Amino acid sequence: ETKQVTLENEVALLENRIIKKQLDIEKLQTQIEALHAELLYLATTLREHEIHIARERDTLRELLQALHRQEDIPLGILLLRERSLSEFFDDLNSLERVNRLVDDSVKTLVNAKEALTVIQQEQLLKKQMVEQENKQIKKEQKKLEADKNSKESFALQTKLKQEEFERVLFELRDEQQQTMSDIAHLEVKLKDQL
Repeated sequence: ETKQVTLENEVALLENRIIKKQLDIEKLQTQIEALHAELLYLATTLREHEIHIARERDTLRELLQALHRQEDIPLGILLLRERSLSEFFDDLNSLERVNRLVDDSVKTLVNAKEALTVIQQEQLLKKQMVEQENKQIKKEQKKLEADKNSKESFALQTKLKQEEFERVLFELRDEQQQTMSDIAHLEVKLKDQL
């Protein structure tokens, strides 16, 4: 009877381990889903930064073309071409504004590129984390399968031992009945002889 209780306890322990592993696997799968959501967010942010960089490049290209057109005109011709000195200084101020815009655009482009690099690195790290989590899930699933197989094997062995015990018990009871029958038969014989 104590063996039966011990066997039941071992089966219960195996079942608890299996349930724990299933919960661990579910937890890992939830973490992987969260990482996938983060990857989607990073991919969207990456696309937005790429679009922003493309716009900044276009702006920079236009500004550089305008600057180049202004720089191709010699200063003396600019001075003669203008109707007044104030128009000349207005053009010089415009040229300075274009130069500042070019500088600002270059800085914005550099910052956007740096942000893009950071996002790409984050995305790479997240992908590596997903791969590690997937490996962990596969390990846990293998362990779970091994535990299930162990439980099934243990249950089968227990059943076979139980069946063997019941068979031996049946044989012992049969022998006991046979012995009792033999004793009763001998008693009857002995009474008849006396």
